[in-house]
Amino acid sequence: MSKDRKWTDYVIPIPLSEYVETMEDWELVEYVSRYEATSVYYRNGATEAKIKEVNRVWNKRYPGEEIIILECVAPLDCAPGRISNFLDTFSEDDD
Repeated sequence: MSKDRKWTDYVIPIPLSEYVETMEDWELVEYVSRYEATSVYYRNGATEAKIKEVNRVWNKRYPGEEIIILECVAPLDCAPGRISNFLDTFSEDDD
């Protein structure tokens, strides 16, 4: 590769632990809530690694405090497109 070429599409990967450290509190709560709403059959190694890091970061920020679990969240296996399709069909029924 020539020295003149720029790395415009190159993303420098960071460790999961560093990424989770940058998450805000509401993002940690949302992830844990969605994790709890997700069937065990949809969880994989990456999901388990991230939840472990989320719990570690929460316990570091708030020692001895349990993380809040929200009741009304979509599971991790719900893609935004699928949710909007569901909402569209729901709103059509109201007409």
